[in-house]
Amino acid sequence: MLLVSALSHGEECAAVTTGNSTQLKDEAKAAELCRKLADLRDVRGQVNLGIMYLEGRGGLPKDGSAAVELFRKAAEQGDARGQTLLAYSYQFGWGVQPVDTRRAVDWFRRAADQGNGRALASLGFGYLAGLDGLPKDQVRAVELFSQSALSGDEQGQSHLAYMYFYGLGGLTKDETTAIQMFTKAAEQGEGDSYAQFILGVLYLKGMGGLLKDESVAIRWFQKAADQGDADAQCQLANLYLSRPEQLPRARTMVVSCFRRSAEQGQAMAQFILGTIHEYGMHGISKDTKEARRWYQMAADQGLGLATEWLKLFDK
Repeated sequence: MLLVSALSHGEECAAVTTGNSTQLKDEAKAAELCRKLADLRDVRGQVNLGIMYLEGRGGLPKDGSAAVELFRKAAEQGDARGQTLLAYSYQFGWGVQPVDTRRAVDWFRRAADQGNGRALASLGFGYLAGLDGLPKDQVRAVELFSQSALSGDEQGQSHLAYMYFYGLGGLTKDETTAIQMFTKAAEQGEGDSYAQFILGVLYLKGMGGLLKDESVAIRWFQKAADQGDADAQCQLANLYLSRPEQLPRARTMVVSCFRRSAEQGQAMAQFILGTIHEYGMHGISKDTKEARRWYQMAADQGLGLATEWLKLFDK
């Protein structure tokens, strides 16, 4: 009975963790269902319970190590999604220390061999950037991005658009096709945040044959920022700061954008957040201790401006 009951809830477990459920809103119950599946060695349960541990959802603590173990169990059973998530764990250090890009590449390759669109895109990026264990090969990157895009993966579409925009990997430069692909990637599902950010830049500067349109640019930056894209958050904050007439209404958003960006390691955002605290700007009280903390974080990342500012700050 447990097997039948747990498997009957497999789709609910997957739907909640991927944000597509309209029927089951109780994430704690979703975690329980996913655990039942995971205990039965069902890869859906293992992967989705892993995601819930990774994000700290369903009443579970954030636990990267627990997430990785679940991804590994699914991966070793041949599940392409589990293999891809395990690869990301090695690439970004999700519950894995130290980062191991060679292992990441190996797991991306296994998932890509099964046609997983996200793994194909990630492996293609590996060839583009020359990650450990892979030679730099733009032509091979285009091949993999193309396969990923054909599978419907938005990251594959976005990466392929980039290659078309600059005419890389043997492709003829084609800005029109690139923008069409960026738009498709940006609009599909939640949308690829990189594609959304790039469209914002293109509309802001009037590039690629697009008419300059700041309002459209802000819309795309906002979509990317809402997904946590640090570059989009910083760009959005800069745009609000350049509009004095909107500053009173936008103060909270400006500080929030810089803070989110700074917390993700964007050095210039850290420096700007330091100045906000030092001088008590945008509704934030003066706090020299907090200001110095952000300046130091920016300096530690090699931002020369922050290093020089600290010398004056500490006098």
